[in-house]
Amino acid sequence: MHNPLLKLIFCLSLIVSISIGHLANIFFLAVMLSFALFNNQFGVIVKACLRIRWIVLVLVCITTFNEPGKIIAIFSFGLAPTYEGLYSALYHAIRLIDLMMVVSLMTNNIKRDDLISAIYQLLMPLKILKCDIERFSARLCLTLEYVQAPITIKDTLLQIKSFTHKDRPMNTTIKLSFFELKFLELLWVFMVSLLPFLVLYLQP
Repeated sequence: MHNPLLKLIFCLSLIVSISIGHLANIFFLAVMLSFALFNNQFGVIVKACLRIRWIVLVLVCITTFNEPGKIIAIFSFGLAPTYEGLYSALYHAIRLIDLMMVVSLMTNNIKRDDLISAIYQLLMPLKILKCDIERFSARLCLTLEYVQAPITIKDTLLQIKSFTHKDRPMNTTIKLSFFELKFLELLWVFMVSLLPFLVLYLQP
C-alpha cells in the first residue's frame, strides 16, 4: 500500500473504529505494536506515547476514583476506587494511546506534502460549499506534526513572538498532487470503510 490516499483512508478508518470500539481497542493496540516492531518504528510510537503519559495518568486517576460502582478498597479518608472506574479508566487510556499511535504512524509513514494532498483530495467535495479546504488541509497536517514534536517553553515563546510579526514571509511551499485509485484500490477502500461498522457490530 504505497498510495498516500489509501494510507490516509486506512488511518481514518482506524481512528473511527478506535473511537467507537470497546474490546477491539486491545486488538488494534497489538496490531499497531506488531507493525511498528516489524518496520523498525517502535521507538517512534514509544516517544509519541510518552508525550501523553501525564494526560493518561491523570485520566486513570480521576476516572478510577470518580466512577460509581463496587468499591475495590476503602481508605480512611473515604475516597475509594471502584472496579467500574478502573475498567473505564483502562478503556479510555488504551483508546487514547491507540489514537496517538495511529497519528504517529500515519505522519511517520506519509510525507507531509503527500499527506496534505491526500487530505485535500478527500475534502474536495466540500468545495461545493465554498470551504477553504487548502488552508484546512495544511493546518490539519501541521497540527498532526506538532502533536508529536516535543515543544519546550522556550520554543513556545519563540513561536508566539514569531506570530506577532504579521509581515513575516512564508518560506514553506507545498506541492499538491492528485492520487488516482485503480479498481483494486477502490475495492480496498470499500473494505476498509466497512471496518468501523464491523467493530460496532462485533462489540458486546
